[in-house]
Amino acid sequence: RGGGAAGSIKSEDGRTPRFRGFPRPVPLRALVAAALQKRGAGRLDVVLCNDADAAVRAEAWVGAGRDDARFAVLTLGTGVGCGVVIDGAPLGPATPGGSLEA
Repeated sequence: RGGGAAGSIKSEDGRTPRFRGFPRPVPLRALVAAALQKRGAGRLDVVLCNDADAAVRAEAWVGAGRDDARFAVLTLGTGVGCGVVIDGAPLGPATPGGSLEA
């Protein structure tokens, strides 16, 4: 299972160093894994990344970019993010340079 969240996510431990509305890092990966296990999904490896990285990977996999070797995805929300695919492979992670907060 995988998911994305706005802002920076440390891929090593799935924590968010900066998450709007929270004064300290959030152990997002651990929280998602616990919630899935509680709902009967069993023990799963959870992968989290920045929302722009998740968006560009999804577009490359099943979206508008699946037939293109080079494209970019721009995300607009609490900030501005961008994910890029070059020669069929996502560049990344986009953070911290790929995510700009408004």
